[in-house]
Amino acid sequence: MDRLNKLDVYYHDRKVGTMALYQNRLAAFAYSDEWLQEGFSISPFSLPFGSGNS
Repeated sequence: MDRLNKLDVYYHDRKVGTMALYQNRLAAFAYSDEWLQEGFSISPFSLPFGSGNS
C-alpha cells in the first residue's frame, strides 16, 4: 500500500493550503480556494500563486 502524508498549512488562523508527501520522497503543495481569493504567494519562486489549473 502506498503511503500518503499531508499537512494543512495555516497563517494567522487562515488555511493557506495543503502540503502532501508521497512515498517519503515526492512533495506537492496546493493553495486552498479561500486563500486564492484573498491571500498572497507564500513563496513566489517555488510556490507560484494559483490553482495550477490552466
